[in-house]
Amino acid sequence: MKNNLIRFFIVAITLAILLSSLTVFADKDKAQTIIDGIILSQGAENPQDWADNVLSEKAGMGSEWYAISLSQYKKIDLSNYGRALMEHLNNDPPSSHSTRLKLALSLAAAGEAVPAELIDGAIGNQGLMTWIFGLHLSNNGIATSPAEAEIIEKLLSLQCADGGWGVNGKSSDVDSTAMAIQALSPHYKSNEKVGSAIDRGLELLSRIQLEDGSFKNYGVSNAESTSQVLIALCSLGIDAKTDSRFIKKEKDVFSGIEKFALPNGAFSHVEKGEENAFATEQVFSAMVAYLRFCENRSPFYILDSLKEGSEDIPEASTEPTSSSTPLKENSSSLSKSAVMAICAVLGAFVTAILLISKNKKAALSVILITVSVLILIILLYPSDKTDTKEVVGTVSLYVRCDSVAGKEEHIPQDGIMLSIDKLKLYRGDSVFTLLSAAARERKMQFEFEGSEKDAYLRGFNNLYEFDYGELSGWIYTVNGVRPSVGSGRYIPKDGDVIVWTYTLDVVVGE
Repeated sequence: MKNNLIRFFIVAITLAILLSSLTVFADKDKAQTIIDGIILSQGAENPQDWADNVLSEKAGMGSEWYAISLSQYKKIDLSNYGRALMEHLNNDPPSSHSTRLKLALSLAAAGEAVPAELIDGAIGNQGLMTWIFGLHLSNNGIATSPAEAEIIEKLLSLQCADGGWGVNGKSSDVDSTAMAIQALSPHYKSNEKVGSAIDRGLELLSRIQLEDGSFKNYGVSNAESTSQVLIALCSLGIDAKTDSRFIKKEKDVFSGIEKFALPNGAFSHVEKGEENAFATEQVFSAMVAYLRFCENRSPFYILDSLKEGSEDIPEASTEPTSSSTPLKENSSSLSKSAVMAICAVLGAFVTAILLISKNKKAALSVILITVSVLILIILLYPSDKTDTKEVVGTVSLYVRCDSVAGKEEHIPQDGIMLSIDKLKLYRGDSVFTLLSAAARERKMQFEFEGSEKDAYLRGFNNLYEFDYGELSGWIYTVNGVRPSVGSGRYIPKDGDVIVWTYTLDVVVGE
């Protein structure tokens, strides 16, 4: 009896260790599967092909986060992208301070020297994000003004009473809180004030996490906010899969992201929504951050391109990305690591049964039943259901900037930036999602703040708010009337005429 107890104890410990290691391996493989699916959804065969073609063609027009993520993923030659971005900056320098700093980060990630004039005067001159991006640059050894210590002090002073950060400086939001933590994370252990501020931020994020593991911003659970939290946790070396602060009813941050997965490998902004470029982009960054965490590499925003030596950076394959079914909810395909995990656990279970059982026939019966159950689970695992978009009509969509027509090279002489007479209207489309879809299709630069439902259009085709005075910016009308709700909440009808206008005298709202 005593020997049996000892055997059982040894097997239990071995099994626990085995399950723990297999869980990490399986989650790393999930992240890799998501990355592969996103690359395929963007029309690229492999990461290098993506960098050389798709991203280089869109350099300076919304591809910066993908470029940064690829640079942190594996050894990928981003020289084509870097040259294309430098050419774009020379021909069409952005006026938005936050855009300048983001492009400076992507230049550095591509291995290009960052021109001082791209950073000069930008940090702190357009709100919270410019302080955050400025600190990322400084964390990577790039000279900034103000200096690093002043940037950190300013970010600490912007922390809200509840422990978070917010773009308006008064009320906190998930995205801003997570992004501030990401920037401050390299100073967590060395600066007591930073450590205390981050701990308060983590307490807030833990408190407001939803039961399904996700996070919401502006009242909506979404992929982008949840991804930002995962990046923040990885930057601090916190395992999002095991830290009890970020597990709600057995759901963690990672599983909170998975629920937004789509059959084609891309991601939606909201659960069961349509493909969303911004959600897909940020999930990609989060998965790269998680891979780096699993591989004990530096945080996502500590750029490999600026490190001395690169022995720990995995090589990128030039073979086509795996075409296996991307990870998503209700997927019938199991990843290689999942199959290995099942086999390993089954083997350990069989060993345990044989070691502690005197009745070999009964043990064999248990093993056969277990194997049968596993086979049934695999065979009956529900398959994907492809969402179909229902067309409910068409709308006319125009983007005009008559108030500043021809004043700069990127501003058309006739003031017409976009003109679509018949744009398909899908059920659930808002004025904002229509503009976003049109911009992606035409490969036009597009920048907004907030979540999809409460989006605020900051820039279109490199024409930004405040470019022509403190009251300049974008507004929209539907059939000549300016709605009282944001563009993400206005659902147009068949035949509506939507006009986005750049005005010099915005009074309220968009």
